[in-house]
Amino acid sequence: MIIAVVVVLAATGVLGRLGSQQPGSAPPSGLAHYSGQGLSFAYPAAWKVHELDLALHYEDVLAYLGSGSGTMTCGSDYIPGAGGTCDQQLMLGPDSVVIKVSRMDGPPTPHGWVAWTLSGDAGAVALTVGGQPAARSSAAPDVADSATQWTISRPGDMYVVYTLVAYVKGPDVTAEQAQVQALIDSIAIAP
Repeated sequence: MIIAVVVVLAATGVLGRLGSQQPGSAPPSGLAHYSGQGLSFAYPAAWKVHELDLALHYEDVLAYLGSGSGTMTCGSDYIPGAGGTCDQQLMLGPDSVVIKVSRMDGPPTPHGWVAWTLSGDAGAVALTVGGQPAARSSAAPDVADSATQWTISRPGDMYVVYTLVAYVKGPDVTAEQAQVQALIDSIAIAP
């Protein structure tokens, strides 16, 4: 699996941005590596990661990571794959960030999730992330000062996307925004 991730990273040019990383070696100094369900990226090694793999209805919440912390808990009515009463908990101190990482698989939308996001939000911006069509839009901030969502197509299936929602708390968000952008720039998606 490590070799496959390195091949994907090399093919997308991510290794050049992350430094020279050989199979089985540690990530470049100061960075760690996340990989789950075909999505991978680099993030600051000082960040905390809470992997969940929580199957909701049409959404798998894969992880929360950041300088703050986040999780999602579900009530007694929760049924894996069908959802239930689930609540997100974010803990953000001053000048911190938490990123929620999910994989969406439906419901089918006309022309796919990215097109749907772009058509339904006048503030959404079309871009390319990890070599795939994507959209960046505002999200509900929860307890943060601001939140940005990236919706990224999965190769070969326009109805499956990855979503990353970055929750940022100030007062000085410059460093957090730069770390989030570096993470987005390092994304690789396995075909």
